[in-house]
Amino acid sequence: QEDTGAKNNVALDDNLMVIRYDKENPELGLEYVEAGVLVFRQEVLSLIKENSTISLEEGLYPD
Repeated sequence: QEDTGAKNNVALDDNLMVIRYDKENPELGLEYVEAGVLVFRQEVLSLIKENSTISLEEGLYPD
């Protein structure tokens, strides 16, 4: 397998839901690489205040 330099930074559960995201310690039990495409249920998006700026990585993803 070719080394692309990408570091694994995401863990998924059996339903393919993100259960852990860690950009700072990218190889501790993480199996997948975040590629920049996100899908959210409407209720998740409603947690974000209108006209606000947040970091999805730090504000929405589970620890």
